[in-house]
Amino acid sequence: MTAPVRRRAGPAVLIAPVAVYLLLVYAIPVGRLLVLSVWDGGPTIGPILRAVRDMQTVAVMATTLQIATIATGLTVLLAYPVAATLARLRGRVLALGMLLVVFPLFTSVLVRT
Repeated sequence: MTAPVRRRAGPAVLIAPVAVYLLLVYAIPVGRLLVLSVWDGGPTIGPILRAVRDMQTVAVMATTLQIATIATGLTVLLAYPVAATLARLRGRVLALGMLLVVFPLFTSVLVRT
């Protein structure tokens, strides 16, 4: 008697729930926001031109982009060595390392209670 043949779920089956979730929660609202930014009773680029012509708005956008770039760079510089080190650890040392990484995430919960 032969054992039943099991088929493994392909990557598409595993990714599908996450893709649907991201579509519903992220892509559709962002798409609606983009449509609203160029629609004022009809297709127009007026709101975008007003934002680009206002120097205060341009300065805020430039500052936001600068902060985002610095934060992304620092995250990559700090997180990659930590992740590489954690990948090599085993046993109790790994558990302690993971605790040290995850513990700061609980700070807001501790402050609220």
